[in-house]
Amino acid sequence: MIFYLMEVYHMEVATGAIILSIWNSLSSGLSIVGGFISDSYLSRFRVIATGSLFSLVGVAFLWLTSIVPQLTPSSCQEPDTGCNPPTRTQLGFLYASFGLMSIGSACIGPCSIAFGADQLKHHNNQRLIDSYFNFYYVSTTISSGIASTVVVYIQEPIIFSGLIQVLIVAFRNRKIHLLPDDCYNHSNSNEMDRVELT
Repeated sequence: MIFYLMEVYHMEVATGAIILSIWNSLSSGLSIVGGFISDSYLSRFRVIATGSLFSLVGVAFLWLTSIVPQLTPSSCQEPDTGCNPPTRTQLGFLYASFGLMSIGSACIGPCSIAFGADQLKHHNNQRLIDSYFNFYYVSTTISSGIASTVVVYIQEPIIFSGLIQVLIVAFRNRKIHLLPDDCYNHSNSNEMDRVELT
């Protein structure tokens, strides 16, 4: 997303990072409001359905910024045009998409785990509930880890090809034998010998 803000909206790194931090904070902070509304006024299902609708509209707005040329500033690569900053309308549309996705996230986040637990026929079976919560948190942690590491490597072809090269070289050299007197070979020594630099 930071690359999108930098390349399409011609933002500085710091400005884009601030916008994304505010978006992330807003998504997390509004979860309290979403949980309160679901517990006090509406049911979890209605809040999740409303949040899904807000998220869908927010993602559609963000998608429109990538395909409708009037919603983004002119490109810096086009001849005879300068790098124009985004207009208020263009930024407003972008911020509206972030806001709608934050509202959707705030409605879905606090309600989804409790809604899923309500679907289990547990009959006071605490082990089943514990397994559900463990599975939920492990799967969200793994998916967050994959989203922040693997997806980044796939999106940047130069980094991705470099990673593949490193993995291939490491695989080919996995059975390389070091000389017994090599300073990097500690397989035969009981204690780590100090390597002196000259």
